[in-house]
Amino acid sequence: MEDRRLCVLAIGIVPPPSDQPSTPFLHPRLGTRLSKSARFATAVLFGVNSAIGYVLMLAVMSYNGGVFIAIALGLAVGYLLFRAKEYEALVVEDACACS
Repeated sequence: MEDRRLCVLAIGIVPPPSDQPSTPFLHPRLGTRLSKSARFATAVLFGVNSAIGYVLMLAVMSYNGGVFIAIALGLAVGYLLFRAKEYEALVVEDACACS
């Protein structure tokens, strides 16, 4: 769910005006605004993600060992299937600050 929210954020960014000065050390999409539909979709996904988290927290707080193990295993398998890809490192051209 969080991965989908970040994808919506990346898609919905409105580019800044072209008269901006060049900033080689900053990510090109840093400081840009989201469109209204992307902001709404991001808010909905954040709300759904928060609701699922609170429901899982209440289930664990029932102090039932089987429920706790099922939730922990489900989270681990979900992470393995949907989120265990390599994270992309941000590569900045000429990142040496000493020149």
